Amino acid sequence: MINPKVTFNCPMKWETMKVGLISRHCENCQRDVQDFTLMAKDEVIQFLLAHRNSKVCGRIKKSQLDYKYNEMLVVINAYIEKNKNSNFAFYLLTIGTLMLTSCSYDDHRLTKLDSAIHLTKETSATKIDVKCSNDTLGIEDIILGDIMIDYRSDSTQQSDGIRIFAEVMPEFVGGIGALMKYINESIKYPDFEKNNKIEGRVFVSFTIDIDGSIINPKIVRSVRESKNFDIEVLRVISSMPKWIPGKEQGEPVAVQFTLPIMFKL
Repeated sequence: MINPKVTFNCPMKWETMKVGLISRHCENCQRDVQDFTLMAKDEVIQFLLAHRNSKVCGRIKKSQLDYKYNEMLVVINAYIEKNKNSNFAFYLLTIGTLMLTSCSYDDHRLTKLDSAIHLTKETSATKIDVKCSNDTLGIEDIILGDIMIDYRSDSTQQSDGIRIFAEVMPEFVGGIGALMKYINESIKYPDFEKNNKIEGRVFVSFTIDIDGSIINPKIVRSVRESKNFDIEVLRVISSMPKWIPGKEQGEPVAVQFTLPIMFKL
């Protein structure tokens, strides 16, 4: 599960803190405290993702911690669009894909998320076409404390030493846009699926080794009616050029990556 959470409840009073331009200052712990109460939920998620490696102390409404997956995906898509050539984009793509693969295999639910993070011939970018819900109006509980996006409950390192997240994520040379372009140009729609009008999303997992090589590609989720989608996806992933490897404390590390590839006529 990936969600915003308060990791420490602060006993200090908001009203006693020194007022600043964009925050208040807590003399007790000598830290700036962000006021999230006037932000929309997507703005809160955006701020926390952007400051994922920092301790964020804030004042927040309980309703702002209650969100739906599509609300997180909206923010992830917007950030990927703005940061296509950055390492941050690969971190965000990993989070988005983890969220999609954590859904149970429910056709109705996947259909609702069908516009999220997918590749088609018509676009070289990830796409999301949903909107965040409005925050609850009226009087409600407000919490003060350390706030973060909790994604590390899904272990960041597996028993074989391969990571899900790294301080510096692995990158396809040229960024997200170049990755999407490579996949779109390389994928061939199989004849059987084309003739039978079969569409759907295939999730493929692979490891970027310490030298950037692609190893151990495997299908995480298939399209039920398809005979050839999995084979085609594995062919394209296995043929990918080397990536820039991920790093932890300055040293290259092996990182597992998962991509959703959408076949759409």
